[in-house]
Amino acid sequence: MSVLPYILRLLLYIEGTTTRSQIKLRMLHRLFFFQTWNVYLVTIFSSSIFQIAVKSVSEPGKIVELIQTQVPQSATNILTYVLLLAFIGAAKEIVQGVPLALRYLVPKLFAKTPRMMLKAEQPQDFKWEAAIPTHSLIFLMGFSYSFIAPIVNWFVMVYFGLFYLIYRYQFLYVYNDSTWATGGLSFPKSIKQILVGIYISEVYLLLMMVAKLHAGVNAIMRIVVAAGLIAVTVGAHLYINEVYMPAINHLPVKRAADVERTPALAREFPDVLDRS
Repeated sequence: MSVLPYILRLLLYIEGTTTRSQIKLRMLHRLFFFQTWNVYLVTIFSSSIFQIAVKSVSEPGKIVELIQTQVPQSATNILTYVLLLAFIGAAKEIVQGVPLALRYLVPKLFAKTPRMMLKAEQPQDFKWEAAIPTHSLIFLMGFSYSFIAPIVNWFVMVYFGLFYLIYRYQFLYVYNDSTWATGGLSFPKSIKQILVGIYISEVYLLLMMVAKLHAGVNAIMRIVVAAGLIAVTVGAHLYINEVYMPAINHLPVKRAADVERTPALAREFPDVLDRS
């Protein structure tokens, strides 16, 4: 998985992406999609879904019971993956073994001029395009399992707590963050990744409520509430797309902040809001 960002970056170069900022923005989307599909949906859920399908063939009447018992058992895979990234990933982040070695080897082996030596000894850049999708994936795992196996939330909290402490030090003393320039376009992509996690978790909630339909009238009310949550999320998503997204590519950052505080100001830009 650590090699995947380099492969995607190479493919984007071959694809003909012209600027570094476009490469970073497209990597944010593609890396998150790859991790969500291969790590979360395929690898983690394939075991429980496969077991449900196999057992339901011989016992079709117990499919509801199988959903209630098999899906929470897949939380073990979630916990393992989160703990792996929390401790191994955090340790790798704070040790910085490979960059530390390159910092001493590159100036001695390849830097022949003062300019090359200065460039080789400059602080390294932080790879936001590789970090944001991974953190969004952990958010997806924790949020989607918050009602299936709430213990997952404790491990997700440990993950984000560790990385908060590490990043607080790294950005003060290690990383050079001045090269990350996307004009604020990375933030909307992060919001969309979070919305993907919310949608998936709400669909799981609705399916769990449907699986308990035999409980009676209360089960029907729970299904209505779960469907209502999806409708509210869709409405909020449409509102964000209508008010904020059209202006995100055309407004200065300061003016966008003014629009965020007072959404009615967006109406002052009819050309931006006109989608015809």
